[in-house]
Amino acid sequence: MGNPIASLNQASGPEEADEPVESAPEPLGADEPVGLHLRPPDPPLSDGVIAVRGLLPEDAEAIRDACQDLEIARRIPIPNPYTLESALAFIEESEAGWAEGREATFAILDAATGRLVGAASLQGSPGGNVAFGCWVAAEARGRGVGTRTARLIARWTFASLPIERLEIMTEPDNLAPQRLAEKAGFVREGLLRRYLEADEGRVDVVMFSLLRDEASATLGDEIPDHT
Repeated sequence: MGNPIASLNQASGPEEADEPVESAPEPLGADEPVGLHLRPPDPPLSDGVIAVRGLLPEDAEAIRDACQDLEIARRIPIPNPYTLESALAFIEESEAGWAEGREATFAILDAATGRLVGAASLQGSPGGNVAFGCWVAAEARGRGVGTRTARLIARWTFASLPIERLEIMTEPDNLAPQRLAEKAGFVREGLLRRYLEADEGRVDVVMFSLLRDEASATLGDEIPDHT
């Protein structure tokens, strides 16, 4: 569950149907993997409806409860049964991912109550880009949580890293994250055949992207130029 290429689109079930880094690294070469040498946002990112921060041990019970959902289990390779120990191991792995610069994993919170309602992740993808993925707990779907999360994290990512492109990849039959991507302002590029390696072999993905020079207009904030 901590692997965002597997999670690239974990998305959110029917939810979307309605609806500092201390210093930036040098720009990357075309074939270099992106090192996500970031720190979890502090204070948390928020739009007043949701908040996004790093995972904490106190999130374990909410993660365990959310991962009893069959839709999440169907889309994400998670342990079965998913126990409190599974959730704590996921949180520990997320801390290692931040520390090693290979993965950035976030808790998605209800801004009013502080309750965890999902998780999101960033990981380097081919060509020096970064890919986003998320899942949303069943009880929080239908409120645009995934779209809000994608927009908050996209803005923060472009402000924090010298990347030109942020991606969302989905399974062709997983329509919810495709709606999420479009509502968040990502552009559908098409079907990439046998693009990713999975347990069952190479699989097709539907690719969406948001470019740095589009992000200010799409996300509503000035995005700094890292080039």
